[in-house]
Amino acid sequence: MNIFNTPLTVLNGVGQKRCELLNSLGIKSLYDLIYFLPSGYEDRRIFCDIENVAEGDEVCIKACLKTVVRSVRVKNKLTISNCIIYDETGEIMVVWYNQRFVEKQLIKDREYNFYGRVKKSKGRLELSCPIFEPSDNNKGYTGKIVPVYPLLSKISQKTFYNIMASGIEYAKKLIPDILPKCVQEKFKIPDINESVYKIHFPENEHEASAARRRFAFEEFFYFQVMLSRIRKSGKQDGIIFKNLQTDFFEEKLPFKLTDAQKKVVSEIKSDFVSGKQMNRLLQGDVGSGKTIVAAVATKICNQNGLLSAIIAPTEILAKQHYSNFVSYMPECNIRLLTSSCTRKEKNDILKEISDKKVDILIGTHAVLEDNVELENLGLVVIDEQHRFGVRQRQKLINKGLNPHLLVMTATPIPRTLSLIMFNDLNVSVIDVMPKGRMPVKTYLVSESYRQRVYTFLEKEISSGGQAYIVCPLVEENENSDLKNAVGFAEELKSKIPHLKIGVLHGKMKDEEKSSVMDSFKDKRIDVLVATTVIEVGVDVKNATLMIVENAERFGLSQLHQLRGRVGRGEKQSYCIMIAKTSNEDTVKRLKVIESSNDGFYISEQDLKQRGPGDFLGTRQHGLPSISLPVGEDDLKLLYYAKQAVEEINAKILVPTSTEKQIMKYMVEKMANSENNANILN
Repeated sequence: MNIFNTPLTVLNGVGQKRCELLNSLGIKSLYDLIYFLPSGYEDRRIFCDIENVAEGDEVCIKACLKTVVRSVRVKNKLTISNCIIYDETGEIMVVWYNQRFVEKQLIKDREYNFYGRVKKSKGRLELSCPIFEPSDNNKGYTGKIVPVYPLLSKISQKTFYNIMASGIEYAKKLIPDILPKCVQEKFKIPDINESVYKIHFPENEHEASAARRRFAFEEFFYFQVMLSRIRKSGKQDGIIFKNLQTDFFEEKLPFKLTDAQKKVVSEIKSDFVSGKQMNRLLQGDVGSGKTIVAAVATKICNQNGLLSAIIAPTEILAKQHYSNFVSYMPECNIRLLTSSCTRKEKNDILKEISDKKVDILIGTHAVLEDNVELENLGLVVIDEQHRFGVRQRQKLINKGLNPHLLVMTATPIPRTLSLIMFNDLNVSVIDVMPKGRMPVKTYLVSESYRQRVYTFLEKEISSGGQAYIVCPLVEENENSDLKNAVGFAEELKSKIPHLKIGVLHGKMKDEEKSSVMDSFKDKRIDVLVATTVIEVGVDVKNATLMIVENAERFGLSQLHQLRGRVGRGEKQSYCIMIAKTSNEDTVKRLKVIESSNDGFYISEQDLKQRGPGDFLGTRQHGLPSISLPVGEDDLKLLYYAKQAVEEINAKILVPTSTEKQIMKYMVEKMANSENNANILN
């Protein structure tokens, strides 16, 4: 048995039901558990006197119970439990929701440590849903720096903390060092056992940062190993396209290409006649016109008698591309292949492809399925490339004979980072917006502006516009006060009954999503309350207002993507970010979006604040995302990881045979393939 195939049920407190909960988080083995890294930390070392607490604070209070805990059922599914606690400076009400068990756990006049958020209710402050433990509990959950995990409320933080402690103790003698020793020594990478403990249970900020450096390097190292192997297996020769005429096609378009778009088209044409396989990354800010460049490339492929395949991460975006391409090229046979196609529809499309009657195939991950054979494939276009793993990209390419590759992203990537992470691709940039596009006016406001926001919303709708409202959650969660799409839509219907309000979120079936989006496009819906499912590519030109609830919960690049859903027509558009925070650093971060529409500037700021691991969304590649910055040397780590792989390839650094086996296993794990952990036995 090794750490990769040790089941979670070996740990105390993890039975079958809890094991299934952990599985739903992607934690299926002891290795997955200890590599499930914190998304942040809470400093519970400093205690606050009751007289000094303020609304919105997250505080640790040492206090005694003045009254016993009493519970009252106020609705069928809601029980409120409360008591009063006190210290030498004052007293405060403590409230829990649907946690009646606290009645038996808290005893009057006993001293406890409480940690929770201070809220105001009916004009007085109260401590909401705090965790608690006896103040003399030395091995407890307060009085220290505590990790916060991205659990999506499937399991409580405290329960997961205890499971993690048990897992790390059990794994002490099982944790393999997945980095070759020669690499660790050269680049001074911290020991794995020490790093595992300190990333989960640091005593101070320095320990957490040093441990995170280790995990960041691991992720970057294996990403580079994977890229290196793909480069080696890549096909060098490419199809030569002889007919490059596009003037007649461009003249039929209802708009003229910008100089930036023309420059990229010229670069693509040069690739098409080079005799080498095109591998090009097209970066362009939200709404800059990447899709029409891809359309020109597919038209060239079509007039040279070959098939183009365009793959998008969501069915909504795939359908949108299909609609656009049909309007651009009505003379071509364009087919749409998604998971919601019926078996008959899919079989008909596959037969047409086999008979070489399809000019352009547009689809989602369904195009990657093994039974989709594309023998005459000449061009692959991947939209929002960061949503696809590197192996998925390669799998699509392998369906044809040396097809050209164009990958597109609306997440502007700083030049320094793209040179290191995507040096297997040539990079093109569209840095000029189409004429007629007005910058979206953006405002950061607090909860106190909510009624004014609603008034402005009604004004935009009455002027003929439409609006998006984005919430961080899908449904109500008793452990969270974040806005949820389903509940918020119902709330709006009661407050503004004359508006037509729709809901869109990731838990809906593809057919439902498509139906809602069609209704929004056809103006049968005024306000679309959604989750970030609308983040990528959705194009409704009549939408003029984007409202983001709990904006503090989103990254800068994600907020910029959301803002890009409006301002796509000729009307002035607006983005209002409602933030529920008084934290100076958070407000400063959100001010970046308020002050700039420049995606590249925003991406630079996002990179500085979050680090490249989370910025690039590297969880797509099968390893844990580094979701906190590890300092200003983050890019240096990325460079060192690349250098380490180059020196292994050049045999300057030589891993042992066992280390090579581990490297092989980790690359397979990144590829999201069926793994056999026994390779390490």
